[in-house]
Amino acid sequence: MIRKRILLDATALPKKPVGAGKYICKIIPEILKISSEHEIFILAHPDDFDLFSLPDEYRNRFLFTKDLGRGLRIFAEQFYYPYLIKKYNIDLFHGLHYSIPIIASCKTISTIHDMTFFLFPKKHLWIKKIYFRFFIRYSSKYADKIIAISDSTKKDLLRILKGDPLKIVTVPLAVDPSFHKIGTDHQLSSVRQKYQLPEKFILFVGLIEPRKNVGLLIRSFAAFRKENNDETHLVIAGRWGWESEAILNLVKNLKLSEFVHFPGYIEQIDMPYIYNLATLFIYPSIYEGFGLPVLEAMASGTPVITSNISSMPEFVGDAGVLIEPDNQDDLTSAIHHLLIHDEFRKEMSEKAILQAKQYTWTNTATKTMKIYSELLDE
Repeated sequence: MIRKRILLDATALPKKPVGAGKYICKIIPEILKISSEHEIFILAHPDDFDLFSLPDEYRNRFLFTKDLGRGLRIFAEQFYYPYLIKKYNIDLFHGLHYSIPIIASCKTISTIHDMTFFLFPKKHLWIKKIYFRFFIRYSSKYADKIIAISDSTKKDLLRILKGDPLKIVTVPLAVDPSFHKIGTDHQLSSVRQKYQLPEKFILFVGLIEPRKNVGLLIRSFAAFRKENNDETHLVIAGRWGWESEAILNLVKNLKLSEFVHFPGYIEQIDMPYIYNLATLFIYPSIYEGFGLPVLEAMASGTPVITSNISSMPEFVGDAGVLIEPDNQDDLTSAIHHLLIHDEFRKEMSEKAILQAKQYTWTNTATKTMKIYSELLDE
């Protein structure tokens, strides 16, 4: 039996992976490790190999292409990748980040992470908006299969683009084993010192922008502090997005500068410790393709409060507190309940750990490989 050849495009991987970048980093090693039925090749930049945490023996599975920057990558995708597909007799091309080559002499799959380019167009640069809107539409119509990372994203695809429901398959993201409950570890105090974190704090992790609803979190935190004599601080970690000045002004106007901390981007190696140091994790986002930080916090045993809309209820279930993302009183009440009641906080921590165990990258890779096999057998 001739083994079919599959090419996964990892060239969209950023140097500091978050969200879709983590998906690319984590699913590729798992697919390479479990695949025996097919020949798997990875298209990537040479200096990105270390991001996959693979032994050197896997280098021969990579087709390295020079990193020419985001702009030229678009041209390479449409003119150079079709050449590689023919040269290496590729039977299936998987675009891990929305897009696929238009002229592809093989079957194609595209992973769609979210629909923000349609739902929140102002969030994106005009050139990115044009590019991703085009390729999400194109993939929806012409790719042989679409992988959506949540049922919420699948529903948005169907609602906005009226795609074929039989062509779209939900394959949820997962959490890395490094995220787990950490007891006493000197590294905890080392990480606390590194980022100058307070003794007791509520944590938010993500791009700091309006869609993440950070303003509601800050206002709810202010309301909680007003009603309670409590020394809990708020740590908002992540890169700054658009309208960041409004967030800083809100903290200043509410006289919270002493209690709200912005440590910036947290190195991935430190993230398990950051979650473990936090008393609560709050993620009141208005919209997510998946909401990976919530799952990471759950796996770490940190009780979570998140939105009751979009993708979060799919994987949180009853293992977290779900709130209306436009209701300040709702969030303030949830903060109060979890911080004041130790037993409830402990119960939610235990539930979160059990729930998160269902979401492994091995499962994600196995489901993806099943899609490959079914499509290649058609």
